[in-house]
Amino acid sequence: NSSYTVNNLAILIPNNAATSVTNVTLSYKDANGNAKTAVQALQVNSSKPYATATFTGLGMYVPMNDSANLDVSVGVPTISSGASSGAKISVKLDTSSADFLAQNSAGSVVTSISATPTAANGTFVVRKSIPTFATIQPTSTVPGTGTPLYKFSITADPAGAIEWTHLVFNIATTSATVTNLYLANDSSGASLTDSGVYATTTATTATFDLGGNTTAAKYQQVAAG
Repeated sequence: NSSYTVNNLAILIPNNAATSVTNVTLSYKDANGNAKTAVQALQVNSSKPYATATFTGLGMYVPMNDSANLDVSVGVPTISSGASSGAKISVKLDTSSADFLAQNSAGSVVTSISATPTAANGTFVVRKSIPTFATIQPTSTVPGTGTPLYKFSITADPAGAIEWTHLVFNIATTSATVTNLYLANDSSGASLTDSGVYATTTATTATFDLGGNTTAAKYQQVAAG
């Protein structure tokens, strides 16, 4: 039965990911519908499981009988500047009364959150480098000996090499049975799995797992850039 203005709140990020976050940014709207942002650094308390970014004086407006969106973004430094590859960054709203304050249109103050909210986008994992996949048009559209059904490339980011070992492909057939699917290096023609070892297939997928190799390499590396 009233609109509210959220002025104070705190965002929590796991301590073990704190060095991989430079700051936290909130995006929201005020009572006039204007887009607002607020930025705070993380404060780490080693005795607690979470680092905290505390915001005050926000003026985030929640209309009567309605809802409002709060977007939370984090800045991530480069690996050389302190971020850790593999660090898992997740955010949640601190439900502590010491860090939350909202006021309704009559001036009544609320300092507690009735339910524990969850972030919509889960966990962000820091990576030093990422692969980029691209489809390459085969030289022939007619399947035949030595002619691939499908060609693709994997490119590594200039920041560092990447290694891959497990790939799954969607497959579809019409009035045909496909057996002995294998993956080959395009430049050499050599199979990337052990001799006589082919993809594990279902009716709709083909899975290549180099980790099961005993003679061939258990992973393939793509150089940086």
